[in-house]
Amino acid sequence: MSQFHQERLNELIKQNVIKIVRFDLRDKRVKNVTIEEVEVSSDMHYAKVYFSILSGKEKKQACKGLNRAKKYIRMRLAKNLNLRYTPELDFIYDTISQEARSIEMLIEKERKQYDD
Repeated sequence: MSQFHQERLNELIKQNVIKIVRFDLRDKRVKNVTIEEVEVSSDMHYAKVYFSILSGKEKKQACKGLNRAKKYIRMRLAKNLNLRYTPELDFIYDTISQEARSIEMLIEKERKQYDD
């Protein structure tokens, strides 16, 4: 699969997972989840779905909620997308986005100190 098709598939699955989590799931544990990135394997059998949540304390509960809904989400993906094979989903907490927010806060704090 070409790089272009791989990226397009990643984005397509990401957008569909976002819609399913936001509108179809009623589990309160996944209410504040943000889907950050999707990486589908080259054979299309597996997909890593990276997510973040505003409160790091809710990370474990959100992960449990997403893993509990994994089969439902995959079924909805199969229904929404006309793919030869719908990948198995693996939900992974995205630490990079949280680290980026921390760095942005530190930069902003330093910037305010120099502005005063």
